[in-house]
Amino acid sequence: MNISTERFDLETTFDPTMNQLIINVYDKLNDRTGSFYEKEVTNIPDKLIEMKIFIIHNWSHIKNRHLYRL
Repeated sequence: MNISTERFDLETTFDPTMNQLIINVYDKLNDRTGSFYEKEVTNIPDKLIEMKIFIIHNWSHIKNRHLYRL
């Protein structure tokens, strides 16, 4: 599943060994990437607050689209 905005590109994959989504985000403005397991999203550090807000804002869409594809 992919979501793209002017600022961020987001892609998800599923890790069957951890039974969790992996959320990969690229911040185009800061040329920074982050990869997080779904259970780690709430623990993303404050220095990545914009990335965290972007993921949380799109969380229901991320989760619903991924579950639909399984």
